[in-house]
Amino acid sequence: MASSQRSSFNSCTRRLESQQNQTHTSAVTSTLVCQLSRARAPTNSRPYMLGAGLLTYFLSKEIYIINHETISAACMATVIIYSVKRFGPDVAAFADKLNEEKLQKAEEVKALAVASLAQAIEDEKKEQWRVEGRHLLFDAKRNNVAMLLETNWRERVHTVHNEVKKRLDYQIALQSLHRRMEQEHMVSWVEKNVVSSITPQQEKTSIAKCITDLKSLAKIQQAKATV
Repeated sequence: MASSQRSSFNSCTRRLESQQNQTHTSAVTSTLVCQLSRARAPTNSRPYMLGAGLLTYFLSKEIYIINHETISAACMATVIIYSVKRFGPDVAAFADKLNEEKLQKAEEVKALAVASLAQAIEDEKKEQWRVEGRHLLFDAKRNNVAMLLETNWRERVHTVHNEVKKRLDYQIALQSLHRRMEQEHMVSWVEKNVVSSITPQQEKTSIAKCITDLKSLAKIQQAKATV
């Protein structure tokens, strides 16, 4: 490692000696490059060293010329850096707060959407369950209709039975009335004929016999009473 550094430094020295006719700025740049190659800076400082070398190169070759715009840009960069350092945390906190509020609102909307979708899923499952039990409902309705038809038929049969019974009862009552009227008529006719066939002498004899029978019955009752 040391021999390679020495050889690199020697090569740079020889280039410097061969380029003595070049400008002083170019020599300084070449010397700086050789020193950077010899120093072997740590990895984390290499970008800074590279930036410094490029800036020095641009300035030495007059690729970039410093003027009033450079000063203005430096001032603006200083203001921007100061603003970022001074107000950056507050602005970042405010932006984070806004982002958190937006995220919270988004989470609320998401939660509402998830809740509505979950409710819709539950409703859909309930409707599917109802659809699955639809044939049972149809069977129950069919049985109810059959029971209603059976009930109506039995009511009509009962109505017909009552009407027929009423008519038969009417016929029976009518026949009983005819029979009773015939009997009463027959009795009254027989009684009339019997009364008309009795003579006054027979009536007197019958009355006398009834009186004699009543007297004999009275004596019997008195005898029983004395005993």
